[in-house]
This record gives sequence, structure tokens and C-alpha cells, in this order.
Amino acid sequence: MASWTPQNHIDLWKSPLTIMVAIIILVISIKYLGLELDSISHGGATFKFRKEMQQDNVLLNLKNAEIMRNETKDTTANGNVEPAAEGDTKSLVVSDDIANTSYVKDGEKMVNVFNNVQGFIWLGNSDLGSDKLTKSNLNGVQTLDQVDISEEYIVKGNMVLRANSPTSNVDYFSGESQVGLAPRGSKVKVIGEPMKKDLAKYTQYWVKVEILS
Repeated sequence: MASWTPQNHIDLWKSPLTIMVAIIILVISIKYLGLELDSISHGGATFKFRKEMQQDNVLLNLKNAEIMRNETKDTTANGNVEPAAEGDTKSLVVSDDIANTSYVKDGEKMVNVFNNVQGFIWLGNSDLGSDKLTKSNLNGVQTLDQVDISEEYIVKGNMVLRANSPTSNVDYFSGESQVGLAPRGSKVKVIGEPMKKDLAKYTQYWVKVEILS
């Protein structure tokens, strides 16, 4: 019968089943001891389970909310519930209830689990042929020339980030996956030029950003 060697130990720990069992035991132990997952590190790599799980939960909520809006057929091209008036700049991409779930506690402060995530947000609308925005979702931006690459802005609504610009997608915004959420008051950095899509009554603009806070 072959003897057990150090290499056998190495091969055992390389097994996916062994790793899975070890992770399950670790998670159960952490929960039992009341520890924070983000505070446990091994080999310089911090476990991000709680953050990643919260990201998945938020994205699932966003997807379900979008499905419900599509089913009611009461949406505008940007995915908002139809605002009461065309000039209503307070209409939200998602509700505050969903937006608030994107925050987790990190020490003594609350942080957005989507910090550093990049994607496209709805910048605003303008009348056809005009660069003056009748709706703007970035604080201090009324015209397109006020949108500068690498500049930081505060978002005015609960903005969903899309993986790519919806302006060239045949299914428009619903054809691009949701990758993050910047709640109202979040800070974002513009990392691309605004992209436009001419609709029946107005022009809509999307811009690529990175969430900073």
C-alpha cells in the first residue's frame, strides 16, 4: 500500500471539493463567532464575500424592478417610471429603498459596494438640435460643454450603471446589463464623452463614469 506523502497533502488541498468544504466551514465559523468577513485575510487577500454578495443582491433587485416596469409598459426610454411632467428632474431611475441597499458598513462608515465600478449612466435630455439639457442627472451640468472627462460630479438621482452605452443597442437601455448603482448624492468621475440617441421628441445622452463614493 502506498504511503501518504507531503505531495498527497498538497493534492488534497488543490481539490475543488476540499476548498468548497473549507469555505463553508469558514463562513459558518465566522457567523457563529460574530466576526466580519471583510476583516479576515489570508495571504494578503481580503475576503470580499459580504461586499460581493450585496452587489449580487442589489443587481438582482434592479433586474426585478426593470422586469416589473417592462410588464406595466409605463416606462420612459431611460427606464424610469413615467414622470408626472416632461420637466420633472426629480424622477428616479430606481427607488430609494433599492438604492439604500447598495451601502454596507465598513468600520465606522457606510460605503457603496459599487465603488470603483465603471459603466454608463443616463446623463440627461435635451430638445432636438440643442445642447442645453432640459433634464440633467449631474449636479452643476446644464449644457454638454460642462461635462469634462476626468472631472468629478455629484449625481442627482439613483443612477443605474449599464455595461455599455445603450445608444447603439437595438433594444436600447434594456439591452445592456446593469453593473452597478450610484445612489443620489454619490460622487462619480466622467471617463468618456457623452453619447446621444435621438428619440421622437427629444435627444437623450448617456456618459461613462466611475463611481467614487
